[in-house]
Amino acid sequence: LAQSESLDSGPKKRNARRE
Repeated sequence: LAQSESLDSGPKKRNARRE
């Protein structure tokens, strides 16, 4: 669920989490 929310939040958050 947390991952899904991160993606929905925006690409910036996903990039920050991945990096």
